[in-house]
Amino acid sequence: MKRRTFLIGSGGTALGGSALLGSGAFSQIESQRRVKIEVSKDPDAYLGLDGCPDSPNSSYTEIDKSGHLAIEMSPDNPTEGGGEGVNSDSQTRFHNVFEICNNGKQEVCVWIHDKDDWPVVPDEYKAAGDRRVDFYLENDPGQSIIGEDNSLILDVGDCLCIGIEVNTKGLKEGDQLLDEFDNIIKIIADEECPSSVDPPVKGEPRTIGFWRNWSGDCTPGGQEDILGQTLEAASGINLGDLLITRDGEGDPPVTDTCGATEILGKRDLDGTVRANDGAYSLAAQLLAAKLNRERDVPTNPGGDPDTCENVEEQIDLGQALLDDIGFDGTGAYLPPGTDRRGEALEIADCLDQFNNGELDFQQ
Repeated sequence: MKRRTFLIGSGGTALGGSALLGSGAFSQIESQRRVKIEVSKDPDAYLGLDGCPDSPNSSYTEIDKSGHLAIEMSPDNPTEGGGEGVNSDSQTRFHNVFEICNNGKQEVCVWIHDKDDWPVVPDEYKAAGDRRVDFYLENDPGQSIIGEDNSLILDVGDCLCIGIEVNTKGLKEGDQLLDEFDNIIKIIADEECPSSVDPPVKGEPRTIGFWRNWSGDCTPGGQEDILGQTLEAASGINLGDLLITRDGEGDPPVTDTCGATEILGKRDLDGTVRANDGAYSLAAQLLAAKLNRERDVPTNPGGDPDTCENVEEQIDLGQALLDDIGFDGTGAYLPPGTDRRGEALEIADCLDQFNNGELDFQQ
């Protein structure tokens, strides 16, 4: 069985409510062979769920009597300062709340199942269309893990911490943010990375997750190597001092298509997660933007240079910043508290909007 589905019941990621996250070992198995399956507590299951180690926000989690991960942001779990829930009419982020671990025997892609009726902020508010509840990688709200295109590759034995963002615009005390789902969401772990049926169409922007998955044998999904083909057509792409070519040939420092998937996943070339490093957040979005440009997505060079809509300007700014810091895909550059991290994240945010097709000139 290739796909394993894990249900999360978030019984009120809400004002004054509680969020219950739980999973079983398998949701369903059909087999004519003799099978022995033993349910385990979440931290020890094949897809391990637990509080994020060494994070103060893990205090919102506990393992309940059923062995399931529970998240409590409610009067039932007040903070030391007396807080009993999230604020109304606000956007609140909780970095590194819980972790997902691959305790299985093979590399998998992990994501949270998206739904057409996912609750969003109403039209009359500035944040119209934003999700009421979003789940993101570690402390990077720009990298949601909701939807197949945002899947994360998780090697055997690896863990990733997940943050939670809630938007309560227009809500009042006691309202439930995921009531439309009966407070149930689904985590999926699949040995085959997700993809669309058809390869990306020229002229349409694609996300960092999409480019990472369409990389041939570099990721578990085995999709067509559109990433490698695009790198070859471009005769390689530079990110700071790093040259990325399809086969990894060229003047060092250089890497190949599989190295590009590490950068797109906000990892260094050794596979170390660097999601909290502004340089890697920028490098991932910049690489995707250059790949999209190579496939005829317009970058609006005549647009206002002081806005995100002039993508060509943002690409140049991103490249210049990576040049300045000597980025070559190894080690740390702009962790929290360092100079220019904010600048890198601002550019990355603009390029993220471009790669997601959210800029007005693309519509």
